Amino acid sequence: MAWIVLTLQAVTDDLRTANSARDQLARQVERMGGTPPIAGPPGSRGEPGESRPGPRGPQGPPGDTGEPGPTGASGKPGEDARTGKAGAAGADGDLCPVQSVGALVRIARDLPRPGTR
Repeated sequence: MAWIVLTLQAVTDDLRTANSARDQLARQVERMGGTPPIAGPPGSRGEPGESRPGPRGPQGPPGDTGEPGPTGASGKPGEDARTGKAGAAGADGDLCPVQSVGALVRIARDLPRPGTR
């Protein structure tokens, strides 16, 4: 308990000495033609000063690449395409034997019969 009391007394003495030195320095500055001290009387608190943001600092290096974001919504469907021109006719193919027989039967059917005209 005695240690706490002695420590508090030492701190109090240090504070008094610091305040006294501050006051002496302020008086000395005023005698030399300096501006009055900014600090108020001992134990007083001044009003907060004007707060102004400083100039913008230089831009830092680029950061790491982040994770990809979620997939966005689908877009609206596009317009239908226009119909193109018709293609050229293809080459005739080879007749297969069944088609040849069918063609001969049709030709024979269309021939005039003897005695009829």
